[in-house]
Amino acid sequence: MPNDKNSHSLNKNKALFLDRDGVINYDYGYVYKKENFIFRSEIFDICKKALFYKFKIIIITNQSGIGQNLYTKKDFDLLNKFMIEKFTAKKIQISDVYYCPYHPIKGKGKYLKDSYNRKPNPGMLIQASREHLINLNESIMIGDKETDYKAAISAKLKYYIDANQKDWDQKFFKLIYDLRKNKCDNEHNN
Repeated sequence: MPNDKNSHSLNKNKALFLDRDGVINYDYGYVYKKENFIFRSEIFDICKKALFYKFKIIIITNQSGIGQNLYTKKDFDLLNKFMIEKFTAKKIQISDVYYCPYHPIKGKGKYLKDSYNRKPNPGMLIQASREHLINLNESIMIGDKETDYKAAISAKLKYYIDANQKDWDQKFFKLIYDLRKNKCDNEHNN
């Protein structure tokens, strides 16, 4: 077998991919100030459980507000810093944040384009899987919009949880437990 670090079969890491607005925080539309960034209460326990089971946590977010001149890249960076500090204070490591500032209709100037990285396209997921050696077959995405779901399907992620569903956090806990149990059962039988 060739030594291709991008081959899914050689990728050993698992990831929990999280959309930002609507999953990590409540989505009030183009959230870019920390005073408007209100964490969803479930997210910290979800991330702690993911880390316990050796999942990397990677944020995948469309941020066309940058491309529409609603806020700046600096605003986005400051909010990211605030968000990551809150996770870090709870002993949660975020491995990476991927974002797409483009929009095919509302983007201004260089941001007016249909980017492969903009969900529902899978570009950010594929890029993250290559850069972090992620096995997408063992990874999970949590999103709240159809574009998140379509990106997960396009990237061939096996598991997706809709954060709009009732008890979405409990569905995550059950899924991660079942995945671990199945892996232990398979190792025991081999």
